[in-house]
Amino acid sequence: IQNAINAAAAAGKTVYIPEGHYIVTTLYDHYDITLNPGFPAPGNGGGGVNNQQGRVYLKGEKPVPIEQIQAVQSGGNPVNMYKGTLLETLGAGPLFKMGNDLEPGDNNVTRGTVVQDLSMKGDSVTDTLVHIECAQSEAELRNLVLNVYPDDPSRGNVIRVDRTDVNNRSGSYFNRYHNLRISGGSVAVQINGTEADIWEQCDISGALEKGIVLSGSTNSKFSHCQITGAVNGMDLGISQNVRLVNCWFENQTGDYDLKIHKRANNVMVDSCFFVSINVDKAH
Repeated sequence: IQNAINAAAAAGKTVYIPEGHYIVTTLYDHYDITLNPGFPAPGNGGGGVNNQQGRVYLKGEKPVPIEQIQAVQSGGNPVNMYKGTLLETLGAGPLFKMGNDLEPGDNNVTRGTVVQDLSMKGDSVTDTLVHIECAQSEAELRNLVLNVYPDDPSRGNVIRVDRTDVNNRSGSYFNRYHNLRISGGSVAVQINGTEADIWEQCDISGALEKGIVLSGSTNSKFSHCQITGAVNGMDLGISQNVRLVNCWFENQTGDYDLKIHKRANNVMVDSCFFVSINVDKAH
């Protein structure tokens, strides 16, 4: 699959992954001289500068439903259960690594990666299933099922977004996350630096600690998202201009659905529902 990604990046083509169950090691959307030297290197013949880092289009037949994945985790036969495109890692993760750690203004920063219509899982992930490491711009993850088996508190994240610059110059920005079904992990979604990202119609469930931890986010929006069945729901840390619109929080078993820290500025919560049975109030 990585060879197909590298070839498609050079040719400007889409990588189509038919229905099936694929065991993979870490896949990359960018050039790395050590870990992925087969990707078109910046500045090489055939394009290079600012038109090949990222710009990967990865498409499956359809996602394997989370119910089928969980049935196999409970002892079912994967041959009879898996109907769709499923990528699986047997290691600590990540399964998919996005972003090449350059400054946003660099001509070779990763941009425009699109992943859609497939599932990813990792029953032994202790790092993260999907890692978006600064900088990554104008990417889209859509119509995906992402699962880290929630059987142990040492499990990692399902999605983690990292930055290296405390001033957020090397963060994730202008990315779109649409119709994701995210389940399991310790903290399902860990966001450590974003700007103007949009999460919409995402279902985040079953985290062993927290559904979402948000820190260092600016001008990001969560719309029509659902966080259910975690110990705690959403932890909103040092951020500004964050909007939660028509989001649903339900069946958390710990202390809160939504916790907004005092160093979060200009947070808007509009038409959201807090209905966890075992939570007395939103903080």
